Amino acid sequence: CHTLVEELRVSRPEITVDLQGATQALGHFDGTRLGQAFSNLIANAVHHGDLSKPITVTLTQGPAAVEFSVHNWASPFHPPYCPICSTHKVDIPV
Repeated sequence: CHTLVEELRVSRPEITVDLQGATQALGHFDGTRLGQAFSNLIANAVHHGDLSKPITVTLTQGPAAVEFSVHNWASPFHPPYCPICSTHKVDIPV
């Protein structure tokens, strides 16, 4: 997670990325696949977001789970354009 953010900061210095939360996550993970998923989420935030505002990447280690989140500023997706939003009951403010 930290490596991906640092790579983005070096390759795209005009983009502000705020990294928050844990410095590492402990668990049994496929590091390659998680890295790919993290990279895709961060790339989507860059591609679809308002780059004049920061992208926030947060890693949280809980007692039984690890949470990774990416927040960017953009117009919200509406269910017809984002089937997963309605399938998984994601709360998207309008």
